[in-house]
This record gives sequence, C-alpha cells and structure tokens, in this order.
Amino acid sequence: MKGFIGLVVLAATVSSGCALNGVLEVEMQLPYTDGAAPRARIQVCAVADCEADIDTHGHAEVIEIGPGATPCASGGDCNARFSVVSDQTDLDRLQVRVRFCVDDCEYDLGRPDAPELWFELEEPFERGRRTYWNPSEPPYVRIPDAQPAGRPSAPTVIPKCEIADECWSLGNTPDPMFGYCDAAMRRFCEE
Repeated sequence: MKGFIGLVVLAATVSSGCALNGVLEVEMQLPYTDGAAPRARIQVCAVADCEADIDTHGHAEVIEIGPGATPCASGGDCNARFSVVSDQTDLDRLQVRVRFCVDDCEYDLGRPDAPELWFELEEPFERGRRTYWNPSEPPYVRIPDAQPAGRPSAPTVIPKCEIADECWSLGNTPDPMFGYCDAAMRRFCEE
C-alpha cells in the first residue's frame, strides 16, 4: 500500500494535526542567470514509488524563478521554500527533482537535455516532527551557482545527518564530523 506524500509550495505553516505525519521543510536557493530557464518544476516522491521518468511520477509544482517573479529577489536570487508532508515517516529515501524550464514546463518534460537537479534524501522524516533541509546553506552546499547543463546520470545522495530536526538549534553550525546527528548517528529528536 502506498502512503501519502504531499508537496506544499511556499507554505508558511502546515496543519497542526500532524502527530502521525512527518513534515520536511525545504529551502533552496535556485540558480538563475540571464539567459537561464525562468521556471522550475519541483517534484517529490518516495524513491520506491518513483521511476527514472520525472515526467509522470510523484507530486510536482511549477514555480517562477526569473527576475521579478516570486519567489526571486530583484537581483535574481530565487529562494524556493516548500513543505513535504508524509505519513511514511519510516521512508528510507525521498526523491527531490528540480527541472528548469523555458516556456512550458509540461513541454520541457520531454526534453532529455533539460537542466535538472536530482537529490535523494536519506530518512527525511520523523513521526510527529518537522525536519529541515537547506542544500544552499554551508557547510552542505549542494546547489550550483549556475543552472546545470543537462540531466545528471544519478542523484546526489543526501545523508540523513545533513537534515536537521526540530531538536537541533537552527542557528547553530552542524558538527564537522556528525552534522545534525549525535555520535551514534541519530538526529537529536530520535529516541
């Protein structure tokens, strides 16, 4: 039986009735330069339920990332924020794909050379809690300064200790050896 995974783009809050769900808060600075694709399609799905084809699987939202478009600043910085809500809190891996599009993101899906970022997050959820992932923030910068030239051949795997939980003080710097985990490689809220 497949569980529920939902994507909420630019969500400030999510319903407080999430005692059995996990919520992953994602913030990423998408690259944008003159002449780059002005839109991005963000897709999330459980890796076990996904196929390599981004075109037809998972939950997706299209956001505008060009100058003057929300959520971009006038300088071209494009800060995308979204929440992923899931009742599959024991999920081993979550796929996050960002496809950059020129005109129509649905049309661009068929292009094998469309620029794309592809991540697989290990153990991204905790039951009844929020976790946080920002691939644009040091020391775990995973977003390039410019849009990629095409599709990657494999995902960038994000270890669970690069994903913070709500017991981590978000203003602190992750431990150089253990990241957002303790010495036993458990996040701080994990029992």
